[in-house]
Amino acid sequence: MKKILLLSLTGIILIIMQTSFFSVLFGNEVNPNLVFAFCFAFLLLDDLDSALMSGLVFGTLFDILSGTTIGFTTLILILAIYGGYLFNKQVLRGKRSYILMLILSTYLYQIINMRYFYFTLSQITGLILTAVACLGFTVLIANYANYKRKTIV
Repeated sequence: MKKILLLSLTGIILIIMQTSFFSVLFGNEVNPNLVFAFCFAFLLLDDLDSALMSGLVFGTLFDILSGTTIGFTTLILILAIYGGYLFNKQVLRGKRSYILMLILSTYLYQIINMRYFYFTLSQITGLILTAVACLGFTVLIANYANYKRKTIV
């Protein structure tokens, strides 16, 4: 229960930063998707259970806090996480497969959610910022004092 509350608190902070602070700082197209980045950080640490749990919690919180249809972001996020896991196991081995799936799923989420059907330099910058944020979250989670694999969930 403590871990779910910690994930919920982290999710609320990241969602508020993504929807208010970073969207004003960078603009909507360049805005990094911190929710996707944090969930994929668990995949980079080979912790599928924590990635799926954080995807469920963060996606639901994102839908509630942003006022969109509840479950839409959760569905896309969990499909992206599990798709990234399967892509890593079946097609392309290594950590680069997770980063590739993160960039691809973030772009597809932007197309579906925000209806940006064009590919601009600002979108590329936003996707790169999302990948950099994912790598930063991976370092933070790995250096977390009580982190042991399979113990976040």
